[in-house]
Amino acid sequence: MLRLGGSPTPSAKRRVGREACPPIFLVPVAQLDRATVSGTVGRVFESRRERLMRRQFSAGGVVYKKEGDKTLWLLIQPKDTNRWQFPKGWIEEGETAPNAALREIKEEAGIVGEIVEKIGSFSWWFVEKNEKVFKTATFFLVKTQKDTGQLDEKEIERVAWFSFDEAREKLTFDQDKETLTKAQGILASRLF
Repeated sequence: MLRLGGSPTPSAKRRVGREACPPIFLVPVAQLDRATVSGTVGRVFESRRERLMRRQFSAGGVVYKKEGDKTLWLLIQPKDTNRWQFPKGWIEEGETAPNAALREIKEEAGIVGEIVEKIGSFSWWFVEKNEKVFKTATFFLVKTQKDTGQLDEKEIERVAWFSFDEAREKLTFDQDKETLTKAQGILASRLF
């Protein structure tokens, strides 16, 4: 006889013997995480757990412009935060990632751009309203074609252009810093 979250009852241990019946812990699947499962069983529970997570997909751009021989990089600061990041947002139903990136750049920063190349995607998970969310963001290198001067004042506090070193210093998240470095590498390989 097993107790939920416990080990065999003393009578079960006597019937089977301690060596033959090691303690077994029953844990609801919703409480499992990578630290509590391993091996084949872990992979089975892992897939079930991930199916229970909400998925989000977003796209954004690492936007640049040339001023003389200088390359400047666009960063935004969302309202009510100290974060500096790249413009990005949800991929809407029926929309492609490249189109979503260009739309978000225009809405958030007022920049009309042209996609040069896909930089890459990265994923992470977080908890929102007691629900695990698995998010994947795809970023594109985007060349500025036109600055409309209009930005989403409800969501965005500031939009600014920085040199590569200044942008790397300003960016809040390490993943964004790595993405900027990849973008600069792609741009440099296309210029020579």
